[in-house]
Amino acid sequence: MRRPLNSPIEGDIAEAFFTQNQLVYEGFKLYRIVNIAQVGVTAHVREEDYQAKPLGSKARFKFDSIPGKGFTGTLEIIAPNADPDTRTRELTYRVDNADQLLRFGMIGRMEAEK
Repeated sequence: MRRPLNSPIEGDIAEAFFTQNQLVYEGFKLYRIVNIAQVGVTAHVREEDYQAKPLGSKARFKFDSIPGKGFTGTLEIIAPNADPDTRTRELTYRVDNADQLLRFGMIGRMEAEK
């Protein structure tokens, strides 16, 4: 029997966890839905370059694969400690991505606002 599916969030299907004609049961995870209108951008800052910034601080991001376009993000998460292996501190910024140009795994550059 076929039944309609409704998602609690708006977005795109990123991953399916079943095959065609597979029998599924209530509570079975069918899809992973993602909404990339806003994304988290993680910056790894060298410990010697790290200057404490308050949450809510702004930074500018540029990506080689999107020439001529910059993105502004708001600091949301500051790792409490530096990674002892890489000697970097992880900062996570929330960035608007209305045009859906930013994708997982992209590498770019960050410039923190003064």
